[in-house]
Amino acid sequence: MGFKEQKDELRRKLRGEAPPTEQQSQAACSAVLQLPEYQAANTIFCFVGSGAEFDTRLILQHALDEGKRVAVPLCVGRNLMEARQIHSLEELTGVGSFGIPEPSGKAPLVRPEEIDFAVIPCLACDRRGFRLGHGGGFYDRYLEDAQFAMALLCRSDRVLDRLPADAWDVPVNLVVTDQEVIRRK
Repeated sequence: MGFKEQKDELRRKLRGEAPPTEQQSQAACSAVLQLPEYQAANTIFCFVGSGAEFDTRLILQHALDEGKRVAVPLCVGRNLMEARQIHSLEELTGVGSFGIPEPSGKAPLVRPEEIDFAVIPCLACDRRGFRLGHGGGFYDRYLEDAQFAMALLCRSDRVLDRLPADAWDVPVNLVVTDQEVIRRK
């Protein structure tokens, strides 16, 4: 079985599991707020958690309250997304094709070079910092030339010893779970 088939099989298995609890979401998001990379950032990019993902509203609201510039994903085409600025959670009025709350297409664009720190979703990851996404390639494309610090937000029970990784997969230096912060050396 090749990497693609292994990843697809793992995605099928994980999608059937229960979503994280509110306690797990709060623990993971609180850990992000303690990261020096987050604290030093002026502009953050953070996914809007939905379904089986952590609820990231705690991170988003904290960043807004701290006066940080906050950007969230907006799907703009097949497997393409942009970072768009929000000033409040109430601006997440749209629902994208995957049922994820999104800002209006009129929300200001935030270019990747303006981002200081990003919080990235995953279905699972490994201790090397490789992530298993939902399979659409949105984040792979968006992050391929990223120069900003980033952290994967992953449930502790979904941190694996080793994920199948393709040549184009780029590991992330930080993995934040509801139980620990893993820094890749």
